[in-house]
Amino acid sequence: METKDVTVHYDKDKIEALDVFLKIKDSFIEVEISKQIDALYNKNVPSTVREFISRKAEINAEKEEK
Repeated sequence: METKDVTVHYDKDKIEALDVFLKIKDSFIEVEISKQIDALYNKNVPSTVREFISRKAEINAEKEEK
């Protein structure tokens, strides 16, 4: 699966505080943001499109194995 970077501008102090408290929970900002993007994707992209993308990724993975 090919990925794409997303840049978000947010208050520095809030990011630093979030980073500290996520580390206490053994997590990272990137992990939590990815979870939120997945939730947005699942909520907003129709299931038929999600299924198509999933099958496409499976086919590409099979091609790479060969």
